[in-house]
Amino acid sequence: MTKRLMRLAGLGVVFGMVLSGCTQHVSSSDYGADGSVVKVVTIKESMLNSMAGMGADPDEQPQSLKDKIEFVGEGWKVTEEDGEEGPVLRAEKRMSRWDAPGAEWKLKISDKVSVMAKSGATGADGEYVFEEKYWLEGEIDHAKRDESIAEVQSKLQENWLKGSLSDTDSKRLAETVIGVTTRIMFGPNDPIVMMMMGSAKRFEREYAIRAYQELTPHFVGVNEMSWEEARLQTKKLLEVWRATKSMGEGSIGGQAEEDGETENSYAISVSFKGPVVKEQNGKVDPTNDEIFWDFYSQTLESGPVTCMVRFRK
Repeated sequence: MTKRLMRLAGLGVVFGMVLSGCTQHVSSSDYGADGSVVKVVTIKESMLNSMAGMGADPDEQPQSLKDKIEFVGEGWKVTEEDGEEGPVLRAEKRMSRWDAPGAEWKLKISDKVSVMAKSGATGADGEYVFEEKYWLEGEIDHAKRDESIAEVQSKLQENWLKGSLSDTDSKRLAETVIGVTTRIMFGPNDPIVMMMMGSAKRFEREYAIRAYQELTPHFVGVNEMSWEEARLQTKKLLEVWRATKSMGEGSIGGQAEEDGETENSYAISVSFKGPVVKEQNGKVDPTNDEIFWDFYSQTLESGPVTCMVRFRK
């Protein structure tokens, strides 16, 4: 379903079965004024996942929440309770000081691949840096991503407006195009993938606006391309995208779909609350001053995601 909807919406980058339902993962970090830390991680099935489970083979045992997450180290208090939309697994870890060894856990994507997560703060003299990092680990099949790079590389060379684009530059720019597209689609912050559920036209327009803003600077200077020429180049690339409905295909998700292998995807939400914040790379909720990040596990195909806050007492 995902691949078809993405192509109808005008994008061929497919990194997983997002629209068929993700497991919801929420991570919160509360850094108290007394120096203590309360870390809470919860996971639950999305409504789409729950609905899909209702039509499953009754003889087939569904994967439990406990099978999807593993908490590393000691100090975790894990409970499972019934929420309004189904079971919720909740884990809490309390630490006595801000710079205590942090928390680690992992989310199972498949038997071969996991999302690794590590959260904690370091610092001294009243200045601290909080980081919560997510990355992929395991036997990752890069074949489809390599195909995507080759496809976009070919489109760039065929439609380059100034001079002849070298293999080195075209490959580097192809990787950039796929990376930018992945972040726009899956986050962090303001992922647009779910727009497809409401309006393919709106999704297509939003992708074009953001891709134009983010890709243009990468074209400046290639073959001595000016800013104005780079803008024209980005417009040309977006015209090709609209015409072909493709910007390459991803890997995680596609292989599992073909092989019938069980694979999970996650909608990841991270929040931080602490004393005096000096710098951060997320967004701020003005109602409670929490800093938050939202993204999907598919975005980790293009590299790690690090949620960062610089704060002090």
